[in-house]
Amino acid sequence: MKDGDKTIITEYLELAKKYKDMADSALAELNACKLEIAQMKADITNRFNDGQYLWDSKRIVISAPEIVIGNVNRNGDLLGGGIVTVVGSALNLYGAGEAGNISMKAPVIEQYAVNPGFDGVDDIVEKTSRITSVARRIQVVSQNPQEVEGRGAAFVDFKIGDGVQISSDEGIGLMATKSKSIKKNQFDAAKKRNEDIKKILDKNIADSLLLLNRYEGDITGLAKTDDDLSKENDMTKTNILALDELNSKMGIRVSAFCRTMKAYLLQTALLAASNRKIACYKKELEELDKIDDENFKKKALNTHIDIDSEKINIRSIDEDGRVRTNMDAGILIRGNTINVESCDEKEALTPEEAIGLISLRSRNIRLSTDDLVDAKYEKTELTSAKMPVVGNITINSKVIDMTAVDTEMKDGTFKETKLTDKSSVNIRAEKVKVKTINTEGKSVGKFSVNSQKISLKSTDIKDYKPDIELDNQLNIKHPEKMNSEKVAENSSLLLLAETMNIGFKKDKFEAKNLYVSSTDNLFVNSKSTLQLTQGEKGSADVSINMSGKNLEVAASGNTVLEGDGGVAIYGDTTMNGKVTAGDMELDNLKASKSVTAPNITDGMSVPGAPKKNTMNKGAKFPESNE
Repeated sequence: MKDGDKTIITEYLELAKKYKDMADSALAELNACKLEIAQMKADITNRFNDGQYLWDSKRIVISAPEIVIGNVNRNGDLLGGGIVTVVGSALNLYGAGEAGNISMKAPVIEQYAVNPGFDGVDDIVEKTSRITSVARRIQVVSQNPQEVEGRGAAFVDFKIGDGVQISSDEGIGLMATKSKSIKKNQFDAAKKRNEDIKKILDKNIADSLLLLNRYEGDITGLAKTDDDLSKENDMTKTNILALDELNSKMGIRVSAFCRTMKAYLLQTALLAASNRKIACYKKELEELDKIDDENFKKKALNTHIDIDSEKINIRSIDEDGRVRTNMDAGILIRGNTINVESCDEKEALTPEEAIGLISLRSRNIRLSTDDLVDAKYEKTELTSAKMPVVGNITINSKVIDMTAVDTEMKDGTFKETKLTDKSSVNIRAEKVKVKTINTEGKSVGKFSVNSQKISLKSTDIKDYKPDIELDNQLNIKHPEKMNSEKVAENSSLLLLAETMNIGFKKDKFEAKNLYVSSTDNLFVNSKSTLQLTQGEKGSADVSINMSGKNLEVAASGNTVLEGDGGVAIYGDTTMNGKVTAGDMELDNLKASKSVTAPNITDGMSVPGAPKKNTMNKGAKFPESNE
């Protein structure tokens, strides 16, 4: 037991104390001390034959039809407690043969692809850390315990095809990026947890050190007594009995010392690991504190999740294949940029023969760019918020169809059946523009509106309600009818084209009625010719022609000019045919041929003069359909 003036136990204790003092040292220095302790521990174990030890410099093979390793009896039944530790730089576990099988069962099974160090407590993530599982069929099942008399029963459904299946009674999470706040909270919690562990370890180490010092003192004293007795020349029976008793006491003390030292070294290793983890967490927290929340959102974290397959199904269904229709069921895709593409590996559209289709089919589809600002919640329910509409929706396509037509399939062909009942298209914005302008700024193409009733209005709405009504799918319910109250102030309507047809396009397309009305002014202007006609085209019964500086009024019936304030005709006037008038006041009367009257002294009279004209003053137009 003696090595110079010190026992090996004393040297072991001094080295263990040095190891404790190095708990905050670098990992390389700590491991060097661990190796030294391991060697000394092996020396002590070799001297005292603590337990059975089998060792071979080449190979040990244990072979039998059935091998049981553990704290068990001859039947292989667990005696209670016990730890089996397998240590090696490479561990191989084979379930050989086509029917080979490896089964692990325990309430807790942990797998960490980390470097455990010499004593299994380091948990260092190396660059080579990885877990690889290869199989034709892989099942990962998470089950809630179905308790029967305090015990649950596990089951695994193998009725699946080849591949990977992940099943859970509650939830499945795939996370590649954590938020700054979550990471900070987790690091804070882990740091506090390790600091609490460190306090417990410091106390346990101090208690173990007191015992070790006491055992070391006892062992040193016993060793000195043994040395004194061994030096005596007279090896009497008394000395021999004393040596036997001394060896017995020494064995008890050394055994207790070794057990305590084992606990002390384990706790010191755990303390060193906690110190290292705390230092790591502190560094992570310091790095997080350097980044404010806004910059963290914009910082690229280089995390990703890839799902590659020829066919990918994402369905909100239960195990029976039924679509979940409860309010909480559904699929949520959320992100800053979301791309859904039908493209090839070079980001070009898939070839025409491959069709290439993205289809959205639902009872309700909503595209929205409204924001959520100043949102307030009670528990998880939104109670108030501002929802300004921002952003843009861009649709760029060769052909764009918006239809509400019912169809059916017959004989393998889709056919239209009818216009969908109560269907409508609502467009509402501060500015609405429809343009067919080419890249040179020229108007090309065609814009067509075809409907039984067309209404273009600029009116204020009567009794308009700004409150928005939503249906069960949170879609805006538009009112069926909005009544006009008055013409909108400063409103205007501009129709401008090189050739404009109102009322007809071709001879066979003619409108029945055309109403033009204005409460104040009506302006009709043409640079060269303005013509108004009534009757069949080409043989008008009534026409008004304005061409150049000439005005021509023609009618197959009577032509009546009437004004409440009188009708004035200026300039030379030619009247062909018979002229009938009531009272006439002339400055001069010149007759080229003759003037005839029944009695010229009594004045001229023209019998049979027509009465007032028959033009309806202030004709009312029918109200247009809203």
